[in-house]
Amino acid sequence: MIRKLFLLISLMGAGVLYADSLIPGADAAPSLFSPALAGSGGFITSQGSASASTMNPAATGDAQRIVFDLGYLAIPGKEIDGSSKWGHAFGLGALFPTRIGVFGGSVHFLTSPTTWFPVGTFFGGNLTASKELYPGMLVGLGLNLGVITDPDDDFNISGDLGFRYNMGKLLDNNLGFTENFTWAVVFRTLGKSDVPTAFTPEIGASIDLLRLHGAAGKVDPFKAALMADLGFPGFQNTEGKIGLKLVIAELITLSGSTGFNFRELNDDREPYPLTSVGLTVNFALKSGGERIMGGTLPSDGDIAVHTALRPLYGEDMDTFAVGGGIAWTVGVADKTPPVIVVDYPETFYMSPNHDGKADALEFPVSITDQRYIAEWTFEIQNEAGITVRTYRNKELRPENKTVRNVLGRLAAVKSGVDVPDRLRWDGVQDDGSIAPDGTYSFRVTAKDDNGNTAVTKELYQTIVDTVPPEVHIAAMADALKIFSPDGDGNKDTLAIAQTGSLEDLWEGGFFSTEGDKVKTFNIDNGEPADLVWDGQNDDGAIAADGIYAYRISATDRALNTGGDSLENIILDTRASGAFLTTSVYAIAPKEGQAEDLVRFGIILSLRTGIESWSLDIKDESGVVVKSFPADGGPRIPPESIGWNGLDRQGIIKEGRYTPALTVTYTAGAVVTASATPVLVDITGPMLSFNSQPEFFSPDNDGENDDLIINLAARDVSPIASWSLEIREPEAPYPVFYRIEGRGAPAEKILWDGRSLKGELVQSATDYPYTFAAEDTLGNASSTEGKIGVDILVIRDGDKLRIMIPSIVFRPNGADFTSLTADVVENNNRIMVRLARGLNKFRDYKIQVEGHTNPTQPVGPARDNEQPGDQRISEARARFVIDQLARNGIARGRMTAIGVGSLRPLVQFEDRDNWWKNRRVEFILIK
Repeated sequence: MIRKLFLLISLMGAGVLYADSLIPGADAAPSLFSPALAGSGGFITSQGSASASTMNPAATGDAQRIVFDLGYLAIPGKEIDGSSKWGHAFGLGALFPTRIGVFGGSVHFLTSPTTWFPVGTFFGGNLTASKELYPGMLVGLGLNLGVITDPDDDFNISGDLGFRYNMGKLLDNNLGFTENFTWAVVFRTLGKSDVPTAFTPEIGASIDLLRLHGAAGKVDPFKAALMADLGFPGFQNTEGKIGLKLVIAELITLSGSTGFNFRELNDDREPYPLTSVGLTVNFALKSGGERIMGGTLPSDGDIAVHTALRPLYGEDMDTFAVGGGIAWTVGVADKTPPVIVVDYPETFYMSPNHDGKADALEFPVSITDQRYIAEWTFEIQNEAGITVRTYRNKELRPENKTVRNVLGRLAAVKSGVDVPDRLRWDGVQDDGSIAPDGTYSFRVTAKDDNGNTAVTKELYQTIVDTVPPEVHIAAMADALKIFSPDGDGNKDTLAIAQTGSLEDLWEGGFFSTEGDKVKTFNIDNGEPADLVWDGQNDDGAIAADGIYAYRISATDRALNTGGDSLENIILDTRASGAFLTTSVYAIAPKEGQAEDLVRFGIILSLRTGIESWSLDIKDESGVVVKSFPADGGPRIPPESIGWNGLDRQGIIKEGRYTPALTVTYTAGAVVTASATPVLVDITGPMLSFNSQPEFFSPDNDGENDDLIINLAARDVSPIASWSLEIREPEAPYPVFYRIEGRGAPAEKILWDGRSLKGELVQSATDYPYTFAAEDTLGNASSTEGKIGVDILVIRDGDKLRIMIPSIVFRPNGADFTSLTADVVENNNRIMVRLARGLNKFRDYKIQVEGHTNPTQPVGPARDNEQPGDQRISEARARFVIDQLARNGIARGRMTAIGVGSLRPLVQFEDRDNWWKNRRVEFILIK
C-alpha cells in the first residue's frame, strides 16, 4: 500500500520539472476562486463551502447536504504610471454527498492584467471525491484541469491528495480552550500546473481559542478560532499565513488573516500585511413544502452571503480583490434525534435461574434516523436508581469486517453501527452476579452521527422474581385418608388443611391413578385454604371407588412453579374390597440394602376368612421378580410391606415395577388390587455440553462476543438440580464463573465471558469447566471439558490492547526449552492464533511488552529485583517477536519493551491469581 502511494505521488509530482520559474501571485490565485476563501484567507482546515475543496480535497468529506456556491470578485489594480486596470474572478461550485462519499466540482475564471498581480487569464475547474474514514478523519482526491491564455497559451493538469483530522478537545476546561483541534496535510497540484504552482505540499492546523456552548441544544453564542498554514510551493518557496475567525450565534462570521511569502519578499513583492477580511451572514430559508428544478431539490435550506476584501500587493494596496457571493446549502440540517420504538406493552416478570422459562428480559426495538446511528445504550437500574447493567453498541472495527487497508475503507459504504432488532437482559449485573429480586427500570438511548440524542420517554420496568409459589399440605395418617361418601353419616367427607402464598391462580384438584382430574379446586388471586371434598366429581356425581391424589400448584408471572400433593386418598363405598397404596414412586436401591425404600399399604374391607394372599412385584413385561409373603409368612396380610428394590437374587435391575395384590377368601371370593408402578433408577443423568464458537472473544467488536452454551440433562427421574462451573486455568483452579438451577437446565445459555466478580476472561486461554446434575433420587453425574478463548482485542483509548498470560516460558528464561511437550505445543498453538488475529490489523504497529510476576511485596526488595525482571521481560518480548515473525507477521511492525514487574494486574497477596501478572501484552498503534 505504501509503495503504491509513493509511486502515485512520484508520477503525479513529475510536473515539478515544469516549474522552472514561479509566476508572481500564482499561489494567491486559489483563494480568489470564491469570496468565501478570499475573506477567510483560504486555509486547508476550512470547511463550509464547495470551494473549500480547491484548497483541500478532503475538506468536504463529512458534508451531509448538497451545496451550491457562486461568487464574483473584482480585482482593481493601479499601475506604476498611475493608470488603472481591472481584473475579475468568478467561481461556481457544487457538492453532492452520497453513502459512498462526497463528490464535488467547481469551475473558475480569473484574469488579472496588472503588473502587481500578473497571473494573466486562467480558466479551469476541478473534480473532487472525499470520504470520512473514521469520525473526524477525512481523505480526499482532486483532479484539476485548466488553460492559460495570457501571456502564453498553456494548460494545467494535476491532482490533489488531502487529509484532514478533527481530533476534538485536547484539554479539559470550562472555556473551551484548545477545543475542536484540527490538523491537515495536502499535496496539491501533483502534475503540470502554473497557477497555482506545481507540487505544493502544505500543512495546517486550527483550534478554538474560546467557545461558549449553548444551553439545552441551542446554538453556541460565540466562538473564536485560530488557523495557520505553512506551504512549500514547488519546493522552491515557503509561504505561510495565520488567521482569526469569530462566529456569533452561527449567524455572523467575521474573519481576517495575514501571511508571508519568502520568495516574493526577496523580490520586493511582499503581500499586503493584511491579506484578507471577510464577513459572512447566514439566513435560514423557510420550507414552503414545494420542490424546485424539476422536483429534484427542496426549497428550504440555508443561504450564506459572503463579502470579502482581499488586499494583494503594493504598499498602498495597489491591487486588491473585493466582491461577494452566496452559498446555498440545500435542505434542513439534521437536528432531529433518532426515533426509538420499544415494543413493551406490559411489565415483564423474569426469573434468571436458567431453567428455560422467563430467564431473560427480551423485547423488540427499532432505532432509526434520517442519517446514521452512531451509538446506542440499554441501561438497567435498580430501585435506588443505580445502573446495574449497561449494554451498548459493538465497536465498529473495520479490520474485523475484512476491510484491511485504506483503499478498502475508501470503497466502503457509509453506515452507522449495527442496531439489534431485539434487546435482551439475562439478569446478570455488570459485576457478574445475578440481580437480586426486586423492581428494575430500563431505558434506551441513541445518538446519531450529528450528536442528536434520543432517550425513551418512558422508564420501563421489569421485575426479577426467583422465589417460587409456596404451599404446604398438612400430613395425614393413612386411616384419615379413607372416606366413604355413601350418605350414612360416617366419614362422608375428606378434610385437607393447607396454607400457602398469595398468587394469581392456584390450580388444585383430585386426580385418579390414571392422572385424570375428577374434581377441581382452583383459587383465583388468593392463598390456599382448608378444603373439604364430599366425593363428588366436577359433574356432581359421586366419584368411582379407588385411590386418588390431591395436587395443587401455581406458576407466578415469572414462570416460577411451586406445589404440593397428598397421595393415597381412598374413596370406598363398597361393603368389601381391597386397596393397595405406594409410599413413593421412585427409588434408587443399592446392592445388599436392607432398609425398605418403598412401602406398599394394604387396605382390606374384610380381614377374616382369608384363605391365602400374595403381593407380587412385576416388571414391565409382567414377570414376577419378587413375591410376598415368603414361605412361612403370616396368613393375614400386614397393613404394609416394604421393598428395597432388589429381586429374588438380590440384583438391581432398572425399570418400572408394578405391585399386584391378590386375596382369596375361604368362601371363594377373590379380590385384587394394584398400585402405581415404582421406578427403579440407579443411574445419574445423561449429560451433554457443547458451545459455539470454538473460540469466543468477548471484546465487544461484534464478532463472537457471546459464548452460546447448549446444556442437556436427561434421566428417567426428574432432574433435581444442576450446576456449571468454569474455573481459572491455573492451580489451584478457583471458580471463575458458576451458574446453577433447579430442575432441568435451559437448552441455551449465553455467557459474556465475565466472572462472578465482573472480570473478563484472558486472551488465548482455555478455561476448564464441570457440568454436573443430580436427579430427585440423588443419582449424580458430571462431565468435564475446556472452553477456548480467542485473541481479545480490547480498546484502550485510541489504542487496541491484547493481553496473553498463557504463554509459558522457561523459569527465569526467555524461551521454551526444557518445557514439557504439551506445554510447548500449547505455546505454539497460541502463537498461531495470535498471528492470525494480528493479521487482521495490518495497518497497525505492534508494541510487544513483556511483564513478569513480582515475587516480593512492594518495597525495597521488589525495587532490587526489578532490573532483572526488566531484562527477562524484554528478552521474552523479543523471543515472542521471533515466533510471530516465523508465523507471518512482518518484523518491521514490531518493537519489544520489557516492563518487568512495574505494572502487576493483581496484588501480591492474591497468590491464586499471580499467573495473570506473568503476561505478554501487544499494543496496536495506528
